[in-house]
Amino acid sequence: MDLENLKANSELYRFLSSFYGDDLDNFLECVVKRPKSAVRVNTLKISKDVLIKRLLDQGFMLKPVLFYEDALIVEHSPIELG
Repeated sequence: MDLENLKANSELYRFLSSFYGDDLDNFLECVVKRPKSAVRVNTLKISKDVLIKRLLDQGFMLKPVLFYEDALIVEHSPIELG
């Protein structure tokens, strides 16, 4: 469901407004926004550096996950990730 459909459902919009007030639109934007994909490195099978090189060579754009050393956020992927 996209943001416009949520806003068009006036009953649902009024109900959610009673909880979120002026922050409702910001909340709804977060709800309908697709989260970024991430991958975890299985260091028993491949090192993080080797995986990063392989993915970059295939056209991925990555950035580190600050709170988890063996994970990467996929900023761009040349293929659809599941």
